[in-house]
Amino acid sequence: MYCVMNFNVFVCSACAGIHREMTHKVKGISMSVFTEQELKDLEKDGNAVSELVIVIDMLLTNLDCPCPLSP
Repeated sequence: MYCVMNFNVFVCSACAGIHREMTHKVKGISMSVFTEQELKDLEKDGNAVSELVIVIDMLLTNLDCPCPLSP
């Protein structure tokens, strides 16, 4: 599992590769050292908040959601 620090989200290895190609800062959770601020940001934002922002944006722009929402 990886973290994309630009968005403070956790992603799989395939998505981490895509984010790296876009020059986003990606850290492996088992191989990296995180600052206290990075941990606070991950806790504050995280996947749930990001998913909500993305879904709202898609609804407002009439785009189809590319993947099912988590429960």
